[in-house]
Amino acid sequence: KRKVYGIWLYVMSRMPYTFLLISNGGQIALCLVAATLMLSRGYGIPGTAILLVGVGNGLWLFVARDRLAFASLLLEHCCRVVASYSGVIALAVGALVVQMVYICMWSKIVQVVYREHSGGWMIVLLVMFYWTTQVVQNVVHVAVSGVMGTWYFMHSHQTEDPTTPCLRRALTTSLGSVCLGSLGIAPVKTL
Repeated sequence: KRKVYGIWLYVMSRMPYTFLLISNGGQIALCLVAATLMLSRGYGIPGTAILLVGVGNGLWLFVARDRLAFASLLLEHCCRVVASYSGVIALAVGALVVQMVYICMWSKIVQVVYREHSGGWMIVLLVMFYWTTQVVQNVVHVAVSGVMGTWYFMHSHQTEDPTTPCLRRALTTSLGSVCLGSLGIAPVKTL
């Protein structure tokens, strides 16, 4: 089978435990640096909030340290599956392009509505923005989950990339569930 590796995929597959530690440690360090900068410049509430996020991430990493070995094993296997089925990477890139085109169109609509209508329409546009981006994100999630499930249950009998059939199912039979689930997230993100 053809192997497709990006830099991050290669690093994750070769040293998943170290990758998890560096990723989580980097996020904690970034939160602490950002909180320090905000607090030193007088932004008390956001600085404290970011500090709490950093401390919470640090506590989680400490509490979950025994689970990192299992998580790194799962990460290693997922990287192998993604590398084996290049359609997953193409799907992610395609979704990124769709998101970028949508954001450009949405931004243009926001400009027109902002000039000509009241603020109530802006809330509608925000819900629409979050809902659509969540739908695209969740379609990719459902399709990639289908690829992982196909690999897990059928990998000895699988001869071709299952991404296309999984994407077809995500865009047809599962689309209603994806849209409904995404609609539940959109108002929360709008707040």
